[in-house]
Amino acid sequence: MLKKFINSIFPIAGVTSTLCFQSACLLSFISSFSIFGQAPNTLSNTQIDSLNSLSKPFYVKNDKLDMAHYKNLLNQSIANNHTKGIIDSYYNLGNYYYYNDKQLDSMLYFFDQTIILIEKTDIEKKLLPDIYRYKGAYLAVNGMEFLSLEYLEKAYEVSLEHGDTEAILAAKINLAGLNLKLKNYEKAISLASELLENPATLNYKLGNSLKDKGYNLVDYTNVTLNDILGASLVETNKLKEGLALLKISDSISRKNQWDQQTAETQTWIARTYLDLGDIKKAILLCESINTEFADFPGNTKLTNLILGKALMQDGQILKAIGALEEGLTLEGTKEEQITILETLGFAYLSQKNLEKSKPQFIKAIDIRDSIQHSRAKSFSRYSSISYNLLETQYKNDNLAHKNEVLEAKAIEREYLLGVLVLSISVILLSILGYVLLKKYYIGKRTIKSLKANEKAILEAQIKLREDELSATMVHFTKNMKTIKTIVKDLDASLVKKDYGALEVVKNSLQEYQKSSSTASLLTDRIESQYPGISMQLRELYPNFSPNDIKHCLMIKLGLSLKETAQLFNITIAAVKSARGRMRKKMGVDKEVSLKKHLSLVAKSA
Repeated sequence: MLKKFINSIFPIAGVTSTLCFQSACLLSFISSFSIFGQAPNTLSNTQIDSLNSLSKPFYVKNDKLDMAHYKNLLNQSIANNHTKGIIDSYYNLGNYYYYNDKQLDSMLYFFDQTIILIEKTDIEKKLLPDIYRYKGAYLAVNGMEFLSLEYLEKAYEVSLEHGDTEAILAAKINLAGLNLKLKNYEKAISLASELLENPATLNYKLGNSLKDKGYNLVDYTNVTLNDILGASLVETNKLKEGLALLKISDSISRKNQWDQQTAETQTWIARTYLDLGDIKKAILLCESINTEFADFPGNTKLTNLILGKALMQDGQILKAIGALEEGLTLEGTKEEQITILETLGFAYLSQKNLEKSKPQFIKAIDIRDSIQHSRAKSFSRYSSISYNLLETQYKNDNLAHKNEVLEAKAIEREYLLGVLVLSISVILLSILGYVLLKKYYIGKRTIKSLKANEKAILEAQIKLREDELSATMVHFTKNMKTIKTIVKDLDASLVKKDYGALEVVKNSLQEYQKSSSTASLLTDRIESQYPGISMQLRELYPNFSPNDIKHCLMIKLGLSLKETAQLFNITIAAVKSARGRMRKKMGVDKEVSLKKHLSLVAKSA
């Protein structure tokens, strides 16, 4: 269902016969101006706007010539100093990279440049909701759902400001689905219920890319919302209400002969029967789904999981194991693979088969770790890209500030020259000299104030970054302790063959599965947050190893010996030894605090 939700709320339009006709018109229009290979300023602003407008349906073509066309329009717009053309060209290039090359760096750069120009000029503000939605879509697909939520909420707020009814509905549907994925069930219920009660929603056509497949888009919108609301109600234990809505979705999907949607909705219905305790219905429905919709292995994997759980509750352990083992061989998400492995592990435990049970739990833990590592890596890359973009923006702002300072100094020189010239007249010198000197000192105070404000802003940003990193570290340490405790208890229970203790481990695993969240790769993230001090440490102490740099950053954050040892998975003695070697390399006495010494290094940076 979540996979269907992602595909439906973030559609990629197909190239239809209509688009092909429009494409021919566009290429004919382009060739009439012969824009490729010509010098700048060969197009008027009106022609640039027309070409940018015609470009928007063709992001899916994946044609390098199209990219050259968009870049040429950008160059033409810059040459003409045509702000609207620059904004539209940035927007088109951001869409091109989103739909084709999937280059996060390029997509973010062009979209961020579009946002900056729109905010500065108030031109083309109608583009903002789409930009925020596209950024949210990319982040959601790459496991950064909380950042995605932030951009979707921005899309909703901007749509409200513009009064764009369709954009408001699209943003709310997106938010409802994403809140379901994030397990914010009450929020998802609130949004989906409000949408279903809104008459405008009944005529909203979600997923325009499906129109060419013969989909009834109004029905598709209703199926999506009923699925979101029904699933959220089931997750909050409002089983009968959720079941009723899921049956409505099933009825609409069957009427439209949407096999995949029908299979996914029926899988949720089977899961609801299981939660209601109607095990026989759950088993029969799962077997029916696997027979009727065998062409959808992703859905069949989830169906086999529910079937395995139902058979276990019905006491058919061997059949449950068979269903679960078959589910492991099918395509699906890593989260589904984890759940199947853990359920299979408990099934083997119920037969007291410890040799087969333990590997299932170990595989599940390994996959969970790989998910956290992958998501944290994506977040680290996104943070690095965002930081580079902010750094570029800061350099531009700093350059503008330097220009202002130079202008202020030029004015200062003019004042001094005026004082010198007017010194010929004693009375006039006294009056004019006083005025000019007063302005001179006001200018100096203004420059000093600007520098002080800039320093305060930078210090506040650094403090905010340190607070964020400290909070992330605490959460990471807590998760590490939980995982170590569960693994230790599991090994001890398996050695003693203590089935009572294994039940406790089972409960701990299930609780951890509900409460676990994405951990960041703290070491990579910390190094990206302090590029200045890392570079200076390497310059001051060329004999520092990368491990020494990491220990310095831990000390900078104020981590204790124990916390550092837990983070690096080493002993406290090893941390003490590493810090001792660092003192020798830096030539710092034992009486001097390493944190104080590093703070002095940071200030000198």
